[in-house]
Formats: sequence, structure tokens, C-alpha cells
Amino acid sequence: STDGSAWTSQVLTAPGNVFLGHTLQNTIVTFANGAYLIGSYRYASSMSADAFIFRSTDGNFWTTNALGNVVTGSLGFGYNFFMLGNGYIVAAGSANAMPFLQFSSDGVIWSQTNNDPGEYPYGGNGGACGNGTCVIVAPPFQLFSLPQILTSSDGLNWTNRQQPLLPPAGPADTFTSIAFNNGVYVVGSANSIARSTNGLVYATVSNSPALTSIITYGNGFIGVGSSGNIDVSGDGLSWTQRNSGTANNLHGIIAGGGLLVAVGDNGTIQTSPAGTIWTSRTSGTSLPLFGVTYS
Repeated sequence: STDGSAWTSQVLTAPGNVFLGHTLQNTIVTFANGAYLIGSYRYASSMSADAFIFRSTDGNFWTTNALGNVVTGSLGFGYNFFMLGNGYIVAAGSANAMPFLQFSSDGVIWSQTNNDPGEYPYGGNGGACGNGTCVIVAPPFQLFSLPQILTSSDGLNWTNRQQPLLPPAGPADTFTSIAFNNGVYVVGSANSIARSTNGLVYATVSNSPALTSIITYGNGFIGVGSSGNIDVSGDGLSWTQRNSGTANNLHGIIAGGGLLVAVGDNGTIQTSPAGTIWTSRTSGTSLPLFGVTYS
């Protein structure tokens, strides 16, 4: 889409064999270094998957970068998020419930780094970069263990901070997204919001909304959550709820071209020029929408 209102669809294809009708799963998307990137995979057997990263400069014509076959075991494979750092791109995911990070300086050539020191399941929930530091938030590896907070200055070498939240602490295993603006990291979850000024130590924000997807917007933040919840904040501490125009759960939000676009259950697409008044759009599908990007 060029305006967030009218949309066209297309099917991406990848080389290799299709295992028992398993189709290509396009799960994460971003824009970096002048190109759109999509993280995808397709099962090649009951215990392995072929990983792909598609690249396009216009959103219409795509090239396929095959990253090889990955052993998935019984717990599967999946990409979780892209993260843009200081001149590099990181794709994060998990295979057989254990995390991996894939690194690229140009979005074309990718390598997998094993320098991630974390022991956390399912590839982490979100990442953000700011002030020369990138941060990944992830659930604890085991019941009653500490939440995972990983930091890196180069995208290759990571340090596991593994510090508990300062009080009043909420459930750390529900972290789902992270954003950075004006020297502040804000972490969203299904229960509350956590905040940090250095990316290392986090405190739960009292009386904060439950926002599963948060992005930088203007001089502050905007996030979406269940039951059509949309909230804005200038500092990550005080939040104001907006009328989203929908009661459907919202999963993703992006800002670009003078427009905010939020997506969610039942093919919901809501747009707003300023984040105050929202308009419902027709997506052409009743499937849940989990992510959206813009350039």
C-alpha cells in the first residue's frame, strides 16, 4: 500500500522442497538500507526448516536469500523480530525453542552469530537500539528465574544483564516489544509497561496500560493492545488513551508518511494522521494481522 487505505497482495516463492503441504511462513518485516526485508521459513521435514530472508527495494519485486536448513526438533522454528543498530541489522528467532541471532551489515549477506549469551526460550520478544546500545528483552528460561535483558554495542557480542525489575515489578515473562526515544527505553507487555534510562535497569510504571506493541512517535511513544487500546506518552511514565474506533485486539503499529497505521484481529486496519482520531480501513481479509512497516 502507498496510502494505508488501498492494499494489493502477492505470493512470495522460495526454492526447495515443500514438506507435506507446509507453505512459506512470512513472519517479520522491516525497512533498512533502502530495502524491505522479510524473514520467512518453510518446513523441509518434521524436524527441520529452510530459512529465507527476502529483499525488495520497491515492495513488488523480491529476491530470495536462502540461509540454509535449520534443525528445529519437536519445538519448531520461527523469526521474532528485526532490530536495526549502528549500521547493522539483526534478525532474531528460535529453533527448537532456543534463540539465535542472524547478523547483516547490508541486508544482503547474512551470518549467524553464536555470541548471544542468553538462555531464554522462543527467540526473545523484542529489541531496540539507542545511544549506541541495542537491547533485547526476553522471558526467563525457567520458572522462577530472572528475566533476560541482553545488551550489545555492535550487534555481534552480547551481555546478559539478567537483572530483576525494580519495584513495583510486574510479570517479566510477558515482555513483547521495546522502543527508544529521547534517552528512554520503554518495554511493552500484556500486563504493564517497564521503563529504563540506560537500557540496563528497568522499573515497572505504576498504573500503566497493557500495550503489546510500542513504537517511537514524535517526541514520545505510542502503543496498541487488547480491545482496541491505543495510548500515547511523551516520557513513558504518563499515558493517555485514544479512541481507536475498534474493539478488536491490536497487535502492531507503525508511523510514516504523515500517517499512523495499526493492525489487529479480524483483518483490522486503523489509520490516523495524528493519533487522535482513527478511521477503519478494509484489509480484504478476516485473518489476524500482526505487523506493519513503512518506508
